Amino acid sequence: MKNLFLCATVFVMVLMTVSCKKEDHQDKAPIAIDINVTLKQNESYSYNLPLNKSDEAYKIIVDAQHASLSYFMTGCFSSTPLSYFYLPAKDFAGLDKVVISNVEDEQAHHDGSHHGGGMCGKDDDEQSYIITIVFDIQKSPDSKTL
Repeated sequence: MKNLFLCATVFVMVLMTVSCKKEDHQDKAPIAIDINVTLKQNESYSYNLPLNKSDEAYKIIVDAQHASLSYFMTGCFSSTPLSYFYLPAKDFAGLDKVVISNVEDEQAHHDGSHHGGGMCGKDDDEQSYIITIVFDIQKSPDSKTL
């Protein structure tokens, strides 16, 4: 009887390990969101980020190269919990780009640790996003060319 219980316990543990490994490879692919924004010189922009049910925080993966300000702000004055705010460098005209994501980084994914709920550490409704915002900042008609 002890041997039968021990064998059953080992079988269940092996089954759970295999199930968790299989689930890790079947994670939902990140949703790619591409946004093109046209702004006037010195005009700001904010974007309400999708609700983050993931354990991974939103991060700026590629920061805007021509930004005076580029940061996250909490929803003190909006209905969403987190927004991204962008202000181009003074009098800048041209293209700029920012990439924001809450995709789990590769190191955390492969270190064997699990986060979240569910049997194998992931909630079924967790979703990750890769958000690319391309800014086309238009030169103001009254700006002077050097």
